[in-house]
Amino acid sequence: MSIYKRNSLIIGKLLGDGSLSKKRSARLIFTHAFRDKAYADHCYRLLSTYFPFGKRQPYEKQYLDSRTGRVYRRIQYQSKVSPFLTEMYGLWYVKKQKTDSEINSS
Repeated sequence: MSIYKRNSLIIGKLLGDGSLSKKRSARLIFTHAFRDKAYADHCYRLLSTYFPFGKRQPYEKQYLDSRTGRVYRRIQYQSKVSPFLTEMYGLWYVKKQKTDSEINSS
């Protein structure tokens, strides 16, 4: 995968169902409904060539939607920390809040 495609995939995740989490260094986290597992696995395989992920991927979770009373299954993938993702965090987050209207240029 080219750097352009990798960056496009990460940006797509950040605009949609993904986020960056940071203490000292940043990691990528993305979550999908269980019914979208094939697509999520595909994204994971592509991204894992650039960033290390934990050995137990994905994490499967269930949650109760209090509005409907229904239980939903979801899967979550979480990378290990990466200097590149830490750099991306500085572009996408201001005061720990994702900036979705424009990328921080400061």
